Amino acid sequence: MQGLDVAVLRTLAGDKIPEAFSVVSGDLLNAGRIAHEANAPLLDVQIPLQSLARSGCVIDSWAETIDGIDTGYSGFRVDNPKSNFRLSHLGVHLLLATATS
Repeated sequence: MQGLDVAVLRTLAGDKIPEAFSVVSGDLLNAGRIAHEANAPLLDVQIPLQSLARSGCVIDSWAETIDGIDTGYSGFRVDNPKSNFRLSHLGVHLLLATATS
């Protein structure tokens, strides 16, 4: 893992993330917002997002909403402004296993 991979994981694991970003609130945690939160350029965040998704650590919860049902695309789109990224179960456990006290 690279430093920005860890920064993206930590951003996704932030204390306020579940309540602040949701399909219900309309404030989505897409690549642009993660880049802002991680204080990193958008293009530099998109690569770790793709890598973390490929390894099963990140999911896009937008794809599982009513709006996502009739959308045809393949793969994990990091440039979708309607994305709402979350840590997967594996991502949470990876972060916990690598946390320092």
